[in-house]
Amino acid sequence: MKKLKNELGRTMVEMLGVIAIMGLIMYGAVAGIGFGLDMYKISATHTEVEELARGIIELYSWSRSYDNLSNTVVCENDLIDCVQSGGVKQPRSRFNGVVDVTPTNDGQGFVIHYGSIPNLACNRLKVMSYTYFSQVSGTDTVEKMDEGGNGTGEYENVMNLGTTVRCDSDSNDLYFAYHN
Repeated sequence: MKKLKNELGRTMVEMLGVIAIMGLIMYGAVAGIGFGLDMYKISATHTEVEELARGIIELYSWSRSYDNLSNTVVCENDLIDCVQSGGVKQPRSRFNGVVDVTPTNDGQGFVIHYGSIPNLACNRLKVMSYTYFSQVSGTDTVEKMDEGGNGTGEYENVMNLGTTVRCDSDSNDLYFAYHN
């Protein structure tokens, strides 16, 4: 008489192996999605900076002086997405940091300051922006802003524009500057 074997099912070890492989695949997919979202934010911020700079230049093309440029002017002219904060519209970055737009001391240029940009994004944006903003030397003094976008009364030197891009690795702040 023959002995019948019943091998229709899977063993527990085989099932654990399948679950482990599926877990590794899911981990890779989640990591890839996170990286893709970061790259999207970086690319969108790069486009936003270029459009903001073009919009400011176009808005002031008749005067060539940026003396009255402010966050309020930028928000009122829909040059960047703004959020209501304490009764005042304030530009915000895709990384949820403060965006501050100020004229240079001589009024012949402007500085776009992105606060709280992650280090990797800050460095990538700096490199990407060299195609739009060309490097020149010099510094300009601009007022520091607090988280609410209000002046602190303290001033700092930033690179002057013909155009410049600077990433401050200590504070993860990104500065784009344009000068006539």
